[in-house]
Amino acid sequence: MAISLLAAHFIGDWYFQSRDMAKRKSSEVRVLWKHVGIVTVTLAAPVLLLAPDRMWLLVPNALLHAFIDWNLWSGYKASIPE
Repeated sequence: MAISLLAAHFIGDWYFQSRDMAKRKSSEVRVLWKHVGIVTVTLAAPVLLLAPDRMWLLVPNALLHAFIDWNLWSGYKASIPE
């Protein structure tokens, strides 16, 4: 199951994320939630198939993912000289 979740995360977080979305997700809330929604839907498939009783874990995962992307990327952008 862990490998399925990791693969789904990579697909949702990198493959389905456009370059524009990656740039804007830490400065535009709408873009951030669109990205988090894509990742969550991508993760839902293996969870639904392998552990449907754990679907509730998608909610804290989405919130944590949003928190990390907003704060981590905002800090990273601030550290790059213009």
